[in-house]
Amino acid sequence: MALLFDSLAGSSHRTMDATSKESSKDGLEDAKGKLLKKCFQFLAAFARNNRAVQKSLFHRMDDLLAIDQSVADMANVLYEVFNNFQEVCLQVQEYQVEKVFCIITHANSEAKAALLQMLQALTHTKMGEFYLPLKRNQAFIMKYYSKNRKFFEQVLGHEKGKQERRMELLTTAS
Repeated sequence: MALLFDSLAGSSHRTMDATSKESSKDGLEDAKGKLLKKCFQFLAAFARNNRAVQKSLFHRMDDLLAIDQSVADMANVLYEVFNNFQEVCLQVQEYQVEKVFCIITHANSEAKAALLQMLQALTHTKMGEFYLPLKRNQAFIMKYYSKNRKFFEQVLGHEKGKQERRMELLTTAS
């Protein structure tokens, strides 16, 4: 299985390199986007509950974070890598969390939601019926959330004007 994964990852890497060369055709960019989307969907399905694939994808996390197309699908792959897998969650480095926050600030709303879900998978792991918090990762996430607080207030709708309007609606509805 590792051989299959490595050959797939290598061939998709070569395909992405080949399609990333300068071209004046818009069709090539669309084809590259569709290819990335399909590759990410395959990798997410392949990684689901497969520890060997999850570890391999984690070791390529920096490469995945460097891809600027199909960000939502890339985030879904990383969600599958970290979902209930404490071993890889504890190997995440602070610079990788910082990179995710940098991507969030430039991404579309679908990608933002998927990246936030991926970050949530980093904060806890399931042991039996219980979810155990991973304080180290929570601290990384809170550090970069705090640095980008104004951005997230706008994204999450926590602006002062909105809060006042919500309170006004609640009091008038009673």
